[in-house]
Amino acid sequence: MVPSVPDATTVDPAYQLQANLVVTAYKICTGLNGYRTKLGALPESLTVSDDGRISGPGGTLSVVLPAYMRISYVPNAPDGTAYVTVADSESGMAMSCVKSGEQGWIANN
Repeated sequence: MVPSVPDATTVDPAYQLQANLVVTAYKICTGLNGYRTKLGALPESLTVSDDGRISGPGGTLSVVLPAYMRISYVPNAPDGTAYVTVADSESGMAMSCVKSGEQGWIANN
């Protein structure tokens, strides 16, 4: 059983992991929007510290990644988009966000 993460709705245990991934991906994408607004561009890379805090070269996002999750980040794909994927390390269940041009992040699971 996976407990809900902060700001995630507590749902049927069979769907809690999915709810947690959705909220975590949303928070990361919202943090990246703030990063871009503050620094003028998306970070070239993201790192996760031992306590789960996610950072780019210019600052820390206000997101804590649960220990059982991992992220993949592609800031500049060949087609001009950016991708963030948050996945459960054990099951591989994932939630992705895509950013294209000036559009906001769009969920793409």
